[in-house]
Amino acid sequence: MKKIFLFIVMSAVVFLGGCGKAEQQYASENQPDEKKTVNFLTGIEADTDIYTRPVAVTVNNLEASLPQYGISEADIIMEFPVEGGITRLMALYGDYRRVPSVCSVRSCRYYFPIFAKGFDAVYFCFGSNETLATPTLERLGADYIDGNKESDSLVFERDSERLESYSSEHTVYLKGRNMEQIFEKYGFSAERDESLGEAAFDFADEVISLETPCTELTAEFSSSYFSDFYFDAEIEEYLKSHNGQPHSDLKSTEQLSFTNVILLETEIFLYNGTSLVEFDWHGGYGYYATMGTVRKIMWQKESEAAPLRFFDTEGNPLELNRGKSYIGVGAQVLI
Repeated sequence: MKKIFLFIVMSAVVFLGGCGKAEQQYASENQPDEKKTVNFLTGIEADTDIYTRPVAVTVNNLEASLPQYGISEADIIMEFPVEGGITRLMALYGDYRRVPSVCSVRSCRYYFPIFAKGFDAVYFCFGSNETLATPTLERLGADYIDGNKESDSLVFERDSERLESYSSEHTVYLKGRNMEQIFEKYGFSAERDESLGEAAFDFADEVISLETPCTELTAEFSSSYFSDFYFDAEIEEYLKSHNGQPHSDLKSTEQLSFTNVILLETEIFLYNGTSLVEFDWHGGYGYYATMGTVRKIMWQKESEAAPLRFFDTEGNPLELNRGKSYIGVGAQVLI
């Protein structure tokens, strides 16, 4: 077989060497396309051959602000506790050129840029807590825009329709469709740090299932803020509910759904007796649910700027299924 293969290769070389310029160009143009990259956050093949930069956006999750829009297009939704037992979301988009309009955008808490930095994402918020968040943004040297400090109609605006029925703090939206212009204007690199590799996580080549059946699970952040997940076998994804109601996107009308549900446990405490939430973002245990199954895991961030990593309980790198992910941090896990 080796001799036959060598003969074929040598014949092809001779043929191309002897053909004219037009024939060589035709042969080159009709070679198979080079392998495309994958979406950094989902592991699904992307229609680009560059390592595009992700975008992260802080999204209001207060009951009075619902429903949001633009979140059904996010590749990852992270949910965090903030003061008063409520939660706030961080929506991540793997390709800065594919960001929709996102509403409503709210202020930064110090752990949002810490996680965003691990994805090399450009971060967007509207307001920053001056006690912890602003110093963290400055310390990280983050690429970010705070719309409360940088008044730029290219980036943020208030939704005129929402102003008719919502308080003004629930009406700010990010003009995601302007993202290429925004990147150019503010000098943000369009390509992410190549040292992070092709994908943010270790994605499996084939669909995987885990040891323990799990068709329902809950991330309980407080008695009044919790996220439920119900496995839909037909679409092979978990449908998300927020505080007992389907969590849907206003404009797409889609209920949020995820291939991967990742719940990360950690210690939560209050900063210097205030209502500001702090937690240990370095790592701990958690749970990974996919394909109607679940397993216990470990997670780690080695430093503020380091990527988020997942492991099995023996410390081996954890493979995820390719697709969208929900990552809840700091909730009590109910399975």
